[in-house]
Amino acid sequence: MLLLPPILAALGQASVSLTLTPPVQCAPVGALVDVAVVLSTDAPTAVAAVDLIVKWNPAQLQLVQTIPGSGPWFVAGYFNDPDGINTSTSDGDALYTLLGNPVTPPTLPPNQTAATFRFQVIADSQVNLLPTLGAFGKTQVLGTTPGSNLTGAIVGPASIGAVGGTALETVRLGSPPNPNAFRPGFTHAPVLGQTWDPYIDHASFAPGALLDAFGVTLAPINVPLPPFGTLLCLPPVAGPLFKVPAGQKFAVPIPIACELVGVALYTQAFSLDGLGNIELTNALDIVLGTQ
Repeated sequence: MLLLPPILAALGQASVSLTLTPPVQCAPVGALVDVAVVLSTDAPTAVAAVDLIVKWNPAQLQLVQTIPGSGPWFVAGYFNDPDGINTSTSDGDALYTLLGNPVTPPTLPPNQTAATFRFQVIADSQVNLLPTLGAFGKTQVLGTTPGSNLTGAIVGPASIGAVGGTALETVRLGSPPNPNAFRPGFTHAPVLGQTWDPYIDHASFAPGALLDAFGVTLAPINVPLPPFGTLLCLPPVAGPLFKVPAGQKFAVPIPIACELVGVALYTQAFSLDGLGNIELTNALDIVLGTQ
């Protein structure tokens, strides 16, 4: 299978790779998750048909819906096949077929979703695309020329972690209290796979500030540190110091790693003016989550 792209290139034909996406996601038991198959090609490519052999563990995932991609497909679905793969679509494998219009076959753009498979999460699991199954079943992309197989690389699996939790942000002022100026995420709390965007409100705090910054630590503390305020997070910071011009929102990407769900971290911000004066804000104690 991996030799097909260079062979097709040598023959002057485009190859089409098939990628399961997202490669990793986390969701609580009972939630619905989507796994898509994306077709990618380096040049506009006319296709006659696409076959996808999808494999999963039915004790860990339940297939509840299949959504065809937005391409101009003539027909799509789970059709009868000589290997009996589609005798049941709840047994952990299925052959999904998309057929192009034989008169005006669809031309693939560089990236297009072929289909999205929606599962209910039962336990940690993976979704795979099988190159072959049975005597005749294949994951393949067929061109409009008879006998033209455009199948390139098959990229997977898509892993699903059966874990979930609510992302939290808790304001901690300290004693003596710091100004409550470090605001929770403008868009949402620190959710895996999203960008966390807290900010410092300068309506009454450090109005002459030029720079805002915050750090992340693994433990809280409460140490009065006049004249700056009360230090609320254990130094040194774990990781980088996030900095923006005063008043702008921070943009912190939260990675997708299921083991991070429920992890507690402690953050505190400060502002710096043109004279080098530093003022500490409240802390935001956060818990990473999936929603």
